[in-house]
Amino acid sequence: MQANETIAGWIYDPINDAMISARRGEGAWEARLRLTPTRPGKVPDMAGSVGTRMRRRLETMTESGTPGVPTLVKRYKCVGREYMDLARGKLDFCNYGGKLKPWDHAAGVLIHAESGGYSARVENGLSYRVDRHARPGNLLLAPSETAWREINRVLPR
Repeated sequence: MQANETIAGWIYDPINDAMISARRGEGAWEARLRLTPTRPGKVPDMAGSVGTRMRRRLETMTESGTPGVPTLVKRYKCVGREYMDLARGKLDFCNYGGKLKPWDHAAGVLIHAESGGYSARVENGLSYRVDRHARPGNLLLAPSETAWREINRVLPR
């Protein structure tokens, strides 16, 4: 870590004996495979991870016929696994709210960025930075800046 920015990180899944790592400027890797996120399609076709309350609001929006709402949403309840699947292209986006603790997000945000993804805090559009006080916020990760803007526009507040 330098100046509150993560310069290297890894996530290990002991159940599947899988590890993804990244170093700033060198890409994200799983074994010898360089990872790239999915190329975004239309928001309603994207798979994402959101919290329970937001998922319920999205379901209500879908039932009421609101256009452009993602319908493939879930939560693994394991941030590390979600970051792994973002980098692998199995998830298109993730939204995290509350205290953004470095042990949950520092390595994952770097891995996602190094695989080609885009992330920013919803409340101010700034990049995630490690904060020892873990101030509350809302972090949205997507395969591109354009996709981030489209997803952010339709997610309920």
